[in-house]
Amino acid sequence: RYHRYKFERHYYIVDHSQTDHFSALFSALTDLGYDWAVNMKHIKFGRIKGLSSRRGNAAFLSDLLDDGQEKMIENQTLSYSTRVSGAEATAAADTVALSALVVADLKTSRHKDYNFSWDVALQNKGNTGVALQYTHCRLVQLESSSGTRLNSTADAATLTQHPTA
Repeated sequence: RYHRYKFERHYYIVDHSQTDHFSALFSALTDLGYDWAVNMKHIKFGRIKGLSSRRGNAAFLSDLLDDGQEKMIENQTLSYSTRVSGAEATAAADTVALSALVVADLKTSRHKDYNFSWDVALQNKGNTGVALQYTHCRLVQLESSSGTRLNSTADAATLTQHPTA
């Protein structure tokens, strides 16, 4: 690859199970005198466990999002506070399920394996996408009912955090 692409840096983005392989590869290339080998790097990530597909072992994003949408619609029908129905409910379920998936992934360490569960991701309390969407909706509702508009040019850097007692 070096002879073909003449790279300055070369990154292998592969799950952490390949760490020993890349360590040995980079070491062997260095020992063979290829000075460009020092510019190669393995960027590791953990695996997401608990994802399954209707089609087999590989989890397709479309299947995952369909499952999330179905579970969110089910949650909506069981909730006394749901105020949407039909196409609007389906669109809301899509948005919330996607938020739940993104938040569940972002709140974990990139380097570690973790177990994914829609039951956990779709909880309405804690650090979840559902809670984030609920908070956003509530803030929009408060802004709307207050009769004022938030200042979009406000400098948030002026806010300070006070230690709690």
